[in-house]
Amino acid sequence: MNSNFIVLIPSYQPEAVLLELVEKLIKNDFMKIIIVDDGNCQCKKSDEYKAIFDRTEAAGAFLLHHEKNQGKGQALKTGFNYIVENFPECQGVITVDCDGQHLCEDVLKISQALNENPQKLIIGVRDLKDKKSPLTSRIGNRLAAAFFRFSTGKKCSDTQSGLRGIPKSLFKLACEDEGSRYEYETNFLSDSVIKTGLVEVPVTGIFFTNGNYSHYKPLTDTFRLYGRFLKFCTSSFIAFIVDFFVFLELNAWLERYGIKSVRVIFIATAMARFISSIVAYLINALWSFKGRGKTKKKGYQFFKFFLLWAFIVVVNSLIVFLLQKLFLPLALAKLTANVITFFVNYLGQHNWVFVEKKK
Repeated sequence: MNSNFIVLIPSYQPEAVLLELVEKLIKNDFMKIIIVDDGNCQCKKSDEYKAIFDRTEAAGAFLLHHEKNQGKGQALKTGFNYIVENFPECQGVITVDCDGQHLCEDVLKISQALNENPQKLIIGVRDLKDKKSPLTSRIGNRLAAAFFRFSTGKKCSDTQSGLRGIPKSLFKLACEDEGSRYEYETNFLSDSVIKTGLVEVPVTGIFFTNGNYSHYKPLTDTFRLYGRFLKFCTSSFIAFIVDFFVFLELNAWLERYGIKSVRVIFIATAMARFISSIVAYLINALWSFKGRGKTKKKGYQFFKFFLLWAFIVVVNSLIVFLLQKLFLPLALAKLTANVITFFVNYLGQHNWVFVEKKK
């Protein structure tokens, strides 16, 4: 069973537990244990890290090297590209962190689950309600899980788990998906569930409280984790400014020519939304969702975008009209409608427009 799978371990500033894990994994007859040395030669303790890598190599692991630190996501990409080029018979990859959080028996659980579900993404789920886990980790993981469910409509109890079973059908995505650091894993998880769905496997998970094991930077890496949504917020804000002022100007212009009632709202909303949507599409296609839904059928993607646009126009217009009936000022009614349709628009673009069709 294990002989069909490769274990891939991205490694930055490893501890001695890495050697212990590798020695145990070697005994379980995996096709290969591949470690990616992510620029440890530039660290202060480079000699110490080299000694650990030399010993893992002597134990039977295979090493790939980055000359400088490029991030966990890029280390995973390097490993997947090497596997695709050199092990065409490989049926799955199990990714494991190098910091001692994952036990050998948990890796074997993932291997078994991947063998039983060869087309599914497998996630090793830790018990995040365990009081032994740091409070910040519990809060961060719950927020990430809630946002993941909002964004994809799928449930994943531990979106930040690095213990994953990747089926062969996802190797291409693993090599190409957006991101080079921690955001890569979030992007890959989000993009994978659309293609394969996922299976959760309860694992032990070892939590540390001294903070030395983690290279996670709370501010910058949190922004990276929610990068797509934040980019979408930026593009939406730009489009909102265009939409809001074009709408008010068109509305005033139409009323001056005696066109009143719901027709004014609908026409002004449609024109303003059309102009702002051109701006939004270009920003989202080239920036916000740059790594998602790569397709040669750009015309079809553009068509889906404007089907969503038409739906948003109708919904937005109805909300504005109804709120005006409740005697809200026009500007406030429009602002409220835009906030509501913002979330509808994000979900539509994230899960339908900028998504590669299932094969």
